[in-house]
Amino acid sequence: MDPLRIVRAKPNEYDPNATWYDLHLSRPMTEFERRIVPAKLSGAGFYSPPSEVKHPNFVTIQNTPIALLESKKDVLQQLVSEAEAEAKAMQERQEAEKAQAEANWQDAKRRAEAIDWNT
Repeated sequence: MDPLRIVRAKPNEYDPNATWYDLHLSRPMTEFERRIVPAKLSGAGFYSPPSEVKHPNFVTIQNTPIALLESKKDVLQQLVSEAEAEAKAMQERQEAEKAQAEANWQDAKRRAEAIDWNT
């Protein structure tokens, strides 16, 4: 899968003050990235109210002057990269937990079926 990164910013069409921007991403976000990316951007202290995801290929940030967007381009890319890494780790943990639960269930099933109820 290609790395997640910002490829362009575009003023949000619903904001007449041009302080909301849609950050278009290099690919659609995964389910986990859709949760982590907005939180990471919002928690960085640049954006209020929280950024939001309305489409898998971009995230909208609010109350961000264009000068801040221009000067913090590298920071924004870094935040998206960190969010991608966190989302990947979260997904891997969840998959490992599911696999462990399935293994535990299979072991319990095997052991239950092995009980000799006639003795």
